[in-house]
Amino acid sequence: MAQIPRNGLFEPVLPQYNAGSRWIAVPAHAATLPALLRWSAMTHSSLRPMDAFDPTEPAILHDRVSGTIITWTADQAEDYRRASRSRGDGTVAWRAYVFDGWGNVMGG
Repeated sequence: MAQIPRNGLFEPVLPQYNAGSRWIAVPAHAATLPALLRWSAMTHSSLRPMDAFDPTEPAILHDRVSGTIITWTADQAEDYRRASRSRGDGTVAWRAYVFDGWGNVMGG
């Protein structure tokens, strides 16, 4: 998916899941947007930012790459702490995943 900016060249866009249960296109340069605006464009509004995620607790995580929810059981907390990388856009890369939000398993 691409959009045509003012200069007439194609610019890549990243598909994002928004709170309205629709896929929307957000420009690839969205990382330059204020954090609150980026967060609202990234995931469902009920999910929390990744900087507050505790890998030792059960949770659900939203994977931006596949657009799916991953159930986290904390079995891999040590590997997550060692191998995960925070990215400038508020996401966390770990293995083949790019997590952009988390929530409690029971929704609380």
